[in-house]
Amino acid sequence: MAATNNPSSDSDLLAVGRAAAVTGISERTLRYWITTGKLTATAGSRGRRVRLSEVQRLAQITGRQSAILKDTADLATDSTGNTAEVLGTAHDRMLARDESYRQLETLRDTLLKPLIEQNERMVDRIAELEREAGRLESERDAERRRADELQAAVERLIATQTAETTAAEAEAVDEISATPGQATRPWWRFWGGS
Repeated sequence: MAATNNPSSDSDLLAVGRAAAVTGISERTLRYWITTGKLTATAGSRGRRVRLSEVQRLAQITGRQSAILKDTADLATDSTGNTAEVLGTAHDRMLARDESYRQLETLRDTLLKPLIEQNERMVDRIAELEREAGRLESERDAERRRADELQAAVERLIATQTAETTAAEAEAVDEISATPGQATRPWWRFWGGS
């Protein structure tokens, strides 16, 4: 909504720049909200101005209630010299502070507490997985040692068997060559019959 010209009660109007400083919302955003109608503004001789009540509403939406309370003493007079109506009393400030604390507690309970609990569960799960990984590494190392021992035993068996086979073959060759009475003639002569 475009800025309107409303002469009633200029004392509770703030310049857009001051409203931005109080709420923590950028001045550009406030001007965009004025243009789109989310925030009503009054056209003044020094530019657009918004109502203190609207600033308070924006501060509650953005969670910047405490910023208003800190700046209310500075808002006693605006840029035109008009006296602004301020929250004023210590009781009102205390109520607003308590409301801010309640909002923070709500955020803590709804957003942070579940995240902290999830983080704790993840830390526990990581520790459990690390223990499991350590156990599996130990088992792997034990199985590797066992496989190495079995490989060495197989190699010893093969060497022993090879040695025994070589010795048995040597004995058989010796036995064959030491057999008396056999003629020593070439093999082809055995076929020919001569």
